[in-house]
Amino acid sequence: MQRTIKTRSGRTIIRPTPEEEAAIQRGIAQDPDNPEWTADDFKKARRLGDRVKRPDVGRRSGNSAED
Repeated sequence: MQRTIKTRSGRTIIRPTPEEEAAIQRGIAQDPDNPEWTADDFKKARRLGDRVKRPDVGRRSGNSAED
């Protein structure tokens, strides 16, 4: 397995060893406040913009003398 990856920007990323990856995955599994997503979680996920109405920031309302 290749240990490094070169990104498009030219940076080199060193991949974790299998032992390091196992330790990372154990840490994820043990975190009750931020569990790893399941396939069902991904199916239910929605973009934030789909759930929250954005305020009209920077738009003119026509309600002031400046508009």
